[in-house]
Amino acid sequence: DGEYMSFGISGHPEKSQMIGGDVGVTWIDKETLKGYADDYFLEAKSQCAGRHGSCPDPHTGSIRLLNAALVNGYSIVTYQRPLRASDKLDLPIFTNASQPIIWAIGPINSKGQVSYHQYFTKGDKFLEFGRAPLWNCPMPEGEEDGSPQLASPTTRLQEPDRETSSQAVIKPNPVPPPASVAKSVPWEIPGIECYEPPDGVFYAQMGPTGGKQGYSAITGHVGWGISW
Repeated sequence: DGEYMSFGISGHPEKSQMIGGDVGVTWIDKETLKGYADDYFLEAKSQCAGRHGSCPDPHTGSIRLLNAALVNGYSIVTYQRPLRASDKLDLPIFTNASQPIIWAIGPINSKGQVSYHQYFTKGDKFLEFGRAPLWNCPMPEGEEDGSPQLASPTTRLQEPDRETSSQAVIKPNPVPPPASVAKSVPWEIPGIECYEPPDGVFYAQMGPTGGKQGYSAITGHVGWGISW
């Protein structure tokens, strides 16, 4: 609830790297059930401030939302983007070789933008975008058949014969429902005994937010991973 899913091309041509990456960020508003899909350029590991950090691509139009739905507790968002780079902040998608990718899951802040993510790519991940598609997402309850088969642009639809009809139907892999997430109990923070220093100067220090029981649980707001 209130989390985004991001997926896209790595900022490095030979390994999975967040900085410099070109990703699509998607999420579903659980109250309105409206889906969103935005193009992001990851300039730095920081929240978007102006045009710096992890910000939406100012050149809109490269990502088009196709469908958004909640299925058995999962958020499924389908979007479309061109293989070629549409602007200077986009990265091309190759169909003739494997390519490093990045992904992350994290909370959406009050501005509807990404915040510090707790789940992200571990190690280097490569994907061949030119391979034959296979549906691995969960299906609605009670639906036995697999997802609609996708035909390549060069494939012509033919009448089924005995050979094709006898072939086994590829069904999607069974996906268990997501585990329930317990609400985080905030850390108990003792009150600060404030005594005005002789010189009248107070000091504040930046540091980690204390994980799930820290800043977000205490304040009820989404943070970027650092606080003071």
